[in-house]
Amino acid sequence: MEILGLIVMILIYAFFGQIIRAFFASLSAGWRTLIHGGTFAENFKTNFSGMDSFELKGETGQISEELPFEVLELKGKGLLPIRKRTNVCFVTSIVDITDDELKPVLSALDDFQEPESRAFQHSVQAGQASPNEGYVSWARVGVVIPSLLVPPKSGNRQLVALVRMIDGNNPPPISLGYSSKEHAGFIASFEYQFEENFSDKGYEEEAAHREETRGLIIMLGVQVAMSDGDFAEQEGKVIKDWITRSIATYTDERREKLKKAYNDAFKTAYKEAQNGTISISEVTEKLNEIATKAQKYEAVDLCFDVMAADGVAEEEELTAIKNISEALDLDFNEIQKMKDQRLIKLSTKLESQSSVEAMLGIDSDWSPDQIQKHLRKEFTKWNGRLNTLPDGEERENAQRMLNLIAEARKKYAEAA
Repeated sequence: MEILGLIVMILIYAFFGQIIRAFFASLSAGWRTLIHGGTFAENFKTNFSGMDSFELKGETGQISEELPFEVLELKGKGLLPIRKRTNVCFVTSIVDITDDELKPVLSALDDFQEPESRAFQHSVQAGQASPNEGYVSWARVGVVIPSLLVPPKSGNRQLVALVRMIDGNNPPPISLGYSSKEHAGFIASFEYQFEENFSDKGYEEEAAHREETRGLIIMLGVQVAMSDGDFAEQEGKVIKDWITRSIATYTDERREKLKKAYNDAFKTAYKEAQNGTISISEVTEKLNEIATKAQKYEAVDLCFDVMAADGVAEEEELTAIKNISEALDLDFNEIQKMKDQRLIKLSTKLESQSSVEAMLGIDSDWSPDQIQKHLRKEFTKWNGRLNTLPDGEERENAQRMLNLIAEARKKYAEAA
């Protein structure tokens, strides 16, 4: 039996007895800053005697052309409630209160998950702050991507963003959205309520297919790992870590049972991949029957993590992920954004390890005009990133992407 019932009781007690309100995570435009946040100095002033107490509001919209998702942007203004110089960190959790019960809301992507579970969490280190410092105007302090949330059930859901301000040098533990305000690292908290309509099944509704779906996702991860003819140790670790997070919300007995089932699925997939007997079409067809859209993106997200595990983007891996994404009927632009986040972190080997077409997402069926239009868009995107990245490996990788784009432009100009 899942631990959900006990968690709900704990969270209800926490909401009314131990958590006052919540505080939030920082963000700026683009996926990289969406995850890691901007600088604390933006819209920030010190020793402003006329500043009011800190308050929070929410605004819905698309914060950047680079991001294909509509986001709920959290904005804060006012004094930070700190009594000494503090390494400020903001941590956001999302809970569902629709049925008069507090239940955790999950996330489809690793970048927005708690370290030990799939519950939504967005964290950012804001930096050092002193008493009588704060935001003098509305500043972005957090973000939620509603389309990537996984609630308990489908339909109209009443959600709460629990946003905690904590001491980054002494962070309180947060599990399934719950954390005690009694911890020494807890500073303050606020909340923002909002409503979302979910067409896909919630995690309680899809429980009957959850185990089978995750087994199929594991098969896809193993197939991507083996697509280049080798199964690296780092790739295996990524899949095992994914399994660990997938079973974190269950009781010990249920967790052990699922652990065995998923490890067995891992071993079976590895053996079939070695023998060349995994049918990707059969796996994706079954996922299309039983998986939610969020679970399909979760599958591709794992595949990209597997691809990036050894620090090299192999052409075979990129092609396999492209085929999987198309078979699952997922949005091309959203998949490109997920891919870009891995490519920017890959080693200097990526240029020699993958073809120009696979790296840049060029479809062989496109016309020359379509390809040139796509390449112009890619150039604008990567050139913008190059100008914002500090010196280091990520900046070097962005420059390599620009080099690949130049190579592709020349290639297809000559072919026209």
